[in-house]
Amino acid sequence: MLDWLPSPLSSQQYHLLFADASKHNIPENHPRLKLLGYDLLDIERKSPLWNHRPWTKVLKPLAQKVNQYGLFKWSDAVTAQAILPQAWHNHPRSVVKICILFEVLSL
Repeated sequence: MLDWLPSPLSSQQYHLLFADASKHNIPENHPRLKLLGYDLLDIERKSPLWNHRPWTKVLKPLAQKVNQYGLFKWSDAVTAQAILPQAWHNHPRSVVKICILFEVLSL
């Protein structure tokens, strides 16, 4: 399935695979993929984590748990998706999808 992915040409180059986590069943342990984490996308396809900071009150603990790539683990992404509408008073950008990000590794 993922054989068509290009390999990076040097140690200075990398490729990312980005997918809607609810629509694509990409195995997290695929030998050509390194799971970087999960992000959220709002209606404008922007990350509310990085485009609507600071996350305060109930959201603050989640924002502090991002990994070295600035991404969530699955359980934190699900939690953020569930509480954003109430925390942001049903603002249109509070309805988000969870996406998964991988680095594509060399063959």
